[in-house]
Amino acid sequence: MHTYRVQFQEWTCIVEFRRYRHGGGVAIYLVDATDGQPVAMATINPETPVPDGCVAIKDWSENTGMLAALIAAGLVEDTGRRIPCAYTEAALCRLRVTPELH
Repeated sequence: MHTYRVQFQEWTCIVEFRRYRHGGGVAIYLVDATDGQPVAMATINPETPVPDGCVAIKDWSENTGMLAALIAAGLVEDTGRRIPCAYTEAALCRLRVTPELH
């Protein structure tokens, strides 16, 4: 099992890949590398379908900087497309790794 690390804001995080119950898309969850406490849910599960091999990244509010952090870690590639969600848009990104799902 490969462990991926991401520097997000002041936290060094371990990446956990999960599946959303509704729709089965990939979810990216970050936990603190030091104590295992939750840091952030990096993705959202929008009503608009997300293509296989892609994720929708939440890069606003408390998640500001998430997209840049995941790109810097080599986990995702921004497609340049955006998915509408509520009052804003999520970045549609291609996964650059094969997730080991929990």
